Amino acid sequence: MLPRIFCYFDDVQGTEVELYCDYTGERFAIREFNTANANMKLSPAYYLLGHKVVAPWYNNIFILHAFDHHQYNQLISEDNKQLALT
Repeated sequence: MLPRIFCYFDDVQGTEVELYCDYTGERFAIREFNTANANMKLSPAYYLLGHKVVAPWYNNIFILHAFDHHQYNQLISEDNKQLALT
């Protein structure tokens, strides 16, 4: 298992017919999961939602954070962006 996992949920948006909310369906299941698990949480992929153009499916992407994973706090970057301590 990885420290962060992309998850796609089909039924978190809906239409004016379904009117999904945080207390029904998959959104409620996500809430129950987050309540039941102290070291793992599902959260929307806010970095996608922050783009100037947001594709509709961006709202269906969540990230599972496994906080107790031994590599969770390891820096993952193409470039070493840390400054040296002086």
